[in-house]
Amino acid sequence: MPTPEAPTSSSNHVAEEELEVVFGRQLLQGPSEVEATPLPQVLVQVRESIMEATSSVEAAFWREWAALESERQRLSDWHTRLEAQTKAEASHAAEARSKLKADQEAYRANLRKVFDREFAVSSREKSLAQREEAFAL
Repeated sequence: MPTPEAPTSSSNHVAEEELEVVFGRQLLQGPSEVEATPLPQVLVQVRESIMEATSSVEAAFWREWAALESERQRLSDWHTRLEAQTKAEASHAAEARSKLKADQEAYRANLRKVFDREFAVSSREKSLAQREEAFAL
C-alpha cells in the first residue's frame, strides 16, 4: 500500500492558494474566528430583526385596516343617505304622478261637461234655426 504523503509546509501553501481561487474568482477573506459573532448571537439578532419587521408590518396592516374600516363606514353612511334620498324622491314622484293623474281626470271630466254643453247649445241653435226657417216659409 502506498503511504499517504504527509503534509508539508509547501503543500499547505499550495492548498491555501487553491482555496483562495474558485472558478476563476478569488474568495473573500472572512473575519477571523476571534472577530466572528457566535451563532446564538446571530440567531438572536435575526430573530430580533424578524420581530421588528413583523411588528412594523403588523402596524402597517392595522393602519390599512383602520383606513379601510373608516372608508367602509363612510360608504355605508353614504349608502344609507342615498337610499333614504332615493326613497324620498320616489315617494315625491309617486305623489306628483298621482296628483297629475287626478288633475288629468278632472280635466277630462270638465272637458266632457264643456263638450256636452257646447253640443246642447249647438243642438238648440240648430233647432232654432230650423224653426225659424219653417216659420219663415
